[in-house]
Amino acid sequence: MPGTQHTVTSLPPDDLTPDEVALCFPEQLDPLEGGVFEIALVLAGTASAGAYTAGVLDYLIEALDAWEAERGKPGVPAHRVVISSATGTSGGAINGAILARAARYAFPHGPCSGNPFYDTWIGAAGLEHFLATPENESTLEALLSTQRIEQVASRLLTFEGQPLQRPYLANPFRLCMTLGNLTGIPYSVRFAGTDDFRHGMTAHADHVRFSLALEGGHPNRDDPRRDQFSLKHGDPANWQQLRAGALATSAFPGAFKARPIERPLDFLRYRAMAVPREGGGIDVRPLVPDWDVLATDGKLPHLVKTANVDGGAFNNEPIDFGHAMLAGLAGRNPRTADLVTRALVLIDPFSNGQTLGAARPGNLLKTLGALVGAEIAQARFKPSDVALAGDESTFSRFLLAPVGPSELSPREIGSAAITASGLDGFLAFVHPDLSRHDFELGRYNAHRFLRSHFALPFGVANAGITNWEANTEDGACFEDDGAKWRRLVYLTPALLKNPPPPPERPSIPLPEAETKKAIHARLSHVVELAEDLAGLNDTLKGQLLGAYLSPVKWIGETKVVDAAYEMIRTALDERMLLLET
Repeated sequence: MPGTQHTVTSLPPDDLTPDEVALCFPEQLDPLEGGVFEIALVLAGTASAGAYTAGVLDYLIEALDAWEAERGKPGVPAHRVVISSATGTSGGAINGAILARAARYAFPHGPCSGNPFYDTWIGAAGLEHFLATPENESTLEALLSTQRIEQVASRLLTFEGQPLQRPYLANPFRLCMTLGNLTGIPYSVRFAGTDDFRHGMTAHADHVRFSLALEGGHPNRDDPRRDQFSLKHGDPANWQQLRAGALATSAFPGAFKARPIERPLDFLRYRAMAVPREGGGIDVRPLVPDWDVLATDGKLPHLVKTANVDGGAFNNEPIDFGHAMLAGLAGRNPRTADLVTRALVLIDPFSNGQTLGAARPGNLLKTLGALVGAEIAQARFKPSDVALAGDESTFSRFLLAPVGPSELSPREIGSAAITASGLDGFLAFVHPDLSRHDFELGRYNAHRFLRSHFALPFGVANAGITNWEANTEDGACFEDDGAKWRRLVYLTPALLKNPPPPPERPSIPLPEAETKKAIHARLSHVVELAEDLAGLNDTLKGQLLGAYLSPVKWIGETKVVDAAYEMIRTALDERMLLLET
């Protein structure tokens, strides 16, 4: 990481020059050279449904590896699909980190040990780990223990295997993780008629970027911006920053503790927005922080520390970042089949219908609860994405979401198809069989996506994919309702003949009495830490914390534990996941 000493400076970083702005924030990015089809992965927030996204990525890599192994043989398409970047939130970002770490190494695919996607999500961190009471946990930072998550994150950084070059990954491969920055980045605006008075604002929707060097990868576009941590396999520099980013973006508020991120002050210069230009067109304007607010005693730190929580609090489906990394800050991707050369692929386990709030005002608790939900939903809403989603001629955006294997009607779609949807997305942590099901469903859906959806109409000449010949092999083409399509990703005969099997819906036993004991032990530990915190904090916040704990004392810990246990049982029962006895 650049600049590891905690030194200070009296001068703020220089503003970006117009030439630097044009270089670092191009309005439109040119397509990758070489006649390739470029994709940017958008990995939405997941909680325990990260196992589903892990399965999708595992199969995508397996399919692309198999294609590379067959390249040059008769009947095998010569064009190439290149993954140039990924942007993610929460569990999606964790999977982006797994992809970055595993990008240089061969590994077994499917539900087996040695697969970093599988090993990270299945059984590595479950309910029993979150209910632990570590001896070194001496202050209340979250309701659940995060010790196991930290161990899994550290273990990921040690993953290695037989070196393998992957020409379908860009060099450098770029990864962006969204953050909920609790500290904030200060800005100020000067309005006419107010002398030197400025209107202050603080930005909390944040992100951290990484650039991974990959030997043998497809050449990526140059990016002169300096707010990216550089990664290279075999070089320990900045891999701990990747770990810190993954832990921070997945720090579900309240459940998991907030996480620190430390970045060079210079990183904060690299923020910009596209604004309308008088007379038409757009201007790209850099966002300059209010350096005075960041200074202490008139001096600025070289390293800026922030406290962060789940990036999904502000941006759970970071399509905007994916689009900018693919097309530019204000660019657009050609959308028609004859011109499209790049696309966003959104992998979202919770892509299901929305539920409206109450139409009539309720009591205070209902209103406050509705307000929190509304603020989160509004922060995630992007009108431009809605406008484009309804255009069936758009081939520059694809969605890969859960679909159950049943051919019966109605089919299980979205959150109904995965086991992780209960308990606000935490249900699959209850038992490894639940995460295993979602992982296998991700692989099953990824195969169906590549086989039957990620394609362009046959017979349409594509201007960008220069070496995409009219191949009619089974792995290259398919028919659907009388129409013929060309697959963007070639599926080898072995993959077509042996697709991932559809997973069977798991049935698990009701968590044992030990689970209830663990819930009780964790609750008692949290209450004890909270009482210590409230006693030390003789302020209104301390009094409020004491008031927050009073219902637990009044109702009784046993009843609270019974209620929590019943929530788990009900969530499993409603989704028909309980083993009948």
